[in-house]
Amino acid sequence: MAFPKLTATQHKGIYTYKHPIKGTVFVGSFKIGKDQYKRTVGYSNDDYKTNARMAFINKETLRAKYKNKDSQEIKKIYTFEKLFDEYIESVKQVQTTATIETKEYYFKKHIKNKIANKLINNIVPGEIQKIINEMLKNGYAPQTAKHLNNIIKATLNYAIRMKYINFNAANHVELPKFDNTVEYTLTNDEAKKLFSTILNFNELVYRGIFTFLFHGHRKSEILNLKWDYIDLNNRVYEIPAKINKAKKNKKHPITDILFEILLNIDDKSEYIFKSPVTGTKFKDIRKAWVRIKKEAKITKSFRIHDIRHLIGNTTINELGLSSNVAAAILGHSTNAMVEERYSDVRVDTISKGLNLIFEHLK
Repeated sequence: MAFPKLTATQHKGIYTYKHPIKGTVFVGSFKIGKDQYKRTVGYSNDDYKTNARMAFINKETLRAKYKNKDSQEIKKIYTFEKLFDEYIESVKQVQTTATIETKEYYFKKHIKNKIANKLINNIVPGEIQKIINEMLKNGYAPQTAKHLNNIIKATLNYAIRMKYINFNAANHVELPKFDNTVEYTLTNDEAKKLFSTILNFNELVYRGIFTFLFHGHRKSEILNLKWDYIDLNNRVYEIPAKINKAKKNKKHPITDILFEILLNIDDKSEYIFKSPVTGTKFKDIRKAWVRIKKEAKITKSFRIHDIRHLIGNTTINELGLSSNVAAAILGHSTNAMVEERYSDVRVDTISKGLNLIFEHLK
């Protein structure tokens, strides 16, 4: 398991790290033959209020259990669902919140009712192939099917690293070939119409979300944006590393358009945009996107993510600005040292670039 930095305790083989919900997490480390194991053996906020002494006992019990049972018996306790939960826990420290939520969503929608209760050592390629084939039959894009297979593959690779199994069935699934490149399809007039429709959309919460998206961000970044990341006084906001694909803290200017939207939001707690149904973070905005496209009379295939292509196309092809300006607006990683040293210049570059884009699209 990929644990964060561990701190040794006075008990042999027991280490700890801090978790915002579980409190002190105790990790037991032990060796059986040539194999080294690290396993979570309790945490301070569990039902037993585990301490280091109790964790040591748990570790020794687990070590004896592993020692006395062969690998076939050990993996009998692992259903795919249990394995998936353990895998997700192991990657929470190194993957973004949006990535974790996407994997959990795919599991619930496409896997849970199929192989969740299957023992991991009994899973065969044909069962995964059946899931993929059903997705394609039901109209899902080949890229989506490939993404699901990659999630299953990553989960089973984790099981191999943990020495639960030695075969990854997902490596033997047939996937259709597809072209992952996307051509930008809107004319200049259509882009202007779409921009105008969003700025004047009568559903205020979606007007705010899609206006943010017209600043070059990814959907997951905006839906996970919190008020803690907003500095209205200095007119900047941050897309923190844990919610962006580049995994680096990114500063962006609050344009006049965004400033007005943010000022008019009454509830300035936690997530900036909250679902009117659940009162918390949005899970999906595709239905609103359909309504916006209909109002803008956009009948072409044009996804939410394609708004980023619109911004990139306008920046480079319509305005003739440099690729560096486009990279700054879209949050692409550049030279880390330059980016850190000239972060204020970068924010100013984004601001000027966005103002030119908005003037062009009006």
